[in-house]
Amino acid sequence: PTVERIEALRPLVATLSPSEALDRLIAALDLAALCVRWPDPAQRLANLDALRALARGYEERCAEQREAATLAGMLRRFDELAADGDDAQHLGAGPDAVTLCTFHKAKGLEWPVVVLGSLNRGERRTAFDVCPESDRPAFDAAAPLGGRFIRYWPWPFGLQKNVPLAESARTSEVGQRVTEREERERVRLLYVGFTRARDHLVLAARPGRGKPATAWLDELRVADGRALLALPAGDEGEAPIAFRRRDGSATSAPARVWRVTLGADPPERLGGEETPRWFARPVERAPRPGYWIRPSHAAQEWPGLPRFEPAAIVRLGRRQPLGATKSVDWDTVGTAVHAFLAADVPGLDPGERLERARRLLAAPSLLAVLSPAALLDAGDALRRFVDERWPGARWRREMPVTAAVATPAGRRRVAGAIDLLLEVGDGLVVIDHKSFPGSGEAAWRQKATELSPQLGAYAEALARVEGKRLLGCWLHFMLGGAMVELVPAV
Repeated sequence: PTVERIEALRPLVATLSPSEALDRLIAALDLAALCVRWPDPAQRLANLDALRALARGYEERCAEQREAATLAGMLRRFDELAADGDDAQHLGAGPDAVTLCTFHKAKGLEWPVVVLGSLNRGERRTAFDVCPESDRPAFDAAAPLGGRFIRYWPWPFGLQKNVPLAESARTSEVGQRVTEREERERVRLLYVGFTRARDHLVLAARPGRGKPATAWLDELRVADGRALLALPAGDEGEAPIAFRRRDGSATSAPARVWRVTLGADPPERLGGEETPRWFARPVERAPRPGYWIRPSHAAQEWPGLPRFEPAAIVRLGRRQPLGATKSVDWDTVGTAVHAFLAADVPGLDPGERLERARRLLAAPSLLAVLSPAALLDAGDALRRFVDERWPGARWRREMPVTAAVATPAGRRRVAGAIDLLLEVGDGLVVIDHKSFPGSGEAAWRQKATELSPQLGAYAEALARVEGKRLLGCWLHFMLGGAMVELVPAV
């Protein structure tokens, strides 16, 4: 179905821009819904937006260079970014993150606490800066760029500021327009900064002579020219901020004052430890399980998995003799056993089977632990068991299986490979090989109970296969010479 959804977009590629094609692909695959089901969905959704931003950036780059933007070109651009090590993932802002940005960039955003800096900034744009101008009295929406031009007067005196030309430019008609625009813009930016705070606003100002240096803040004035707001000039502690109303009358609001010097300890919180926190305490939550479930780790990764338990035990014959097992790695033994049983296909002559077994044991230096003849004997015993119980069954070795399953943690996906899947008419039988060296029914039952979640995960995945029913699940203890059946627990 996934491939079909992608193929349905193929006829549209010729008429879509690269960014439009990417958006169509994201929508067709429902990637947003998939990201929501994975851990850390906010980061993953933001990564999708970062990918879309790269696509738009590629198109803007092509427009600047007067080149055609193509899907192949966008993919090549992505490859170049990957080769350069450019990690374009979204940088998430966690609960402890501090965002540094300009007043302009802060428009439309909000934070619990906002600290406004540069309040002593007195520099302004002048008539000698690059300025957009218009010779029209009003804005025309039908021709937004009509009558607009860029005006630039070069300043010929370098770092010198106090020269007659500067005063002449400031008092000229052009200079007065620049000053008015600059005053309005600076006031608008202060409004943006003040209104970004949700709970607390901190005004960071340099100490000045008798009062904090707030040249920019002082531009907020009432009709008679007096400053709208005056910061307290006292020491640390509680102190009021003075305001002037529009009619000129004064009022005040309580505030806290901290003096921060280089190398000083952080200021203590006023009011002691009982001061209410402005932020919400983090809620302790259990870690969310991953999206993928490995059947071999189902006991840990799938807590709500339906339980299986051992039932019938069938002896296949004698226990396979073992050699020097001191310090042996049984995972390595299991890998060799699985490899032989996967490669032991019908039609091989005895000499070829023996040579395959020898090579598979020689590579990990296991010939002193297990003989090639033992592998052949185990393979023959397995063949007899299957032929007697399910004659004519079709063998599927190392059969990959994957399925979306419902779990208490949400919809997840189980993926693995079944050692041996038998197709018996309209039914399926799962057989999992194990290199467990123990022997005796008590040991086999105990080990089967430990391994049952793996078979349970396979059973849940195969339940999604249409038209097939599960006939049984078995553990093949190859070294011990036994088959243990697992059935759903009552």
